[in-house]
Amino acid sequence: LVKVIHPYITKHALQKEELLLHYIKDLLERCSSHSASLFETAWEAKAMAVLGCMTKIDLIFDAVLQIMYGAVVPWSDAVEQLVKQHLEKNHPKVKLLQESYRLMEMKKLLRGYGIRNFD
Repeated sequence: LVKVIHPYITKHALQKEELLLHYIKDLLERCSSHSASLFETAWEAKAMAVLGCMTKIDLIFDAVLQIMYGAVVPWSDAVEQLVKQHLEKNHPKVKLLQESYRLMEMKKLLRGYGIRNFD
């Protein structure tokens, strides 16, 4: 990112944070829909690496929410750790994280009973 992306962003006067968030959203659209198993989570590592380059807290929370929504349930340890880390922060979007976390817990419970598809 430092060697290629930052010079490109500077040269073209792009908004770094918004571009990185857009990349995460695009990555999720392209990859998470193809992930049917727990082992197909290479996109998670990419998304979290990009997230680590972000500094604007509002956009970081948006990125965490996007990762949560795109991750296969049950979440990988990395996604669960990311979410728990941000649940402890003092930010208005923490309530959205809490709701999504509770939904994931419910999905895990339902999967334990063999219920995989639900609305």
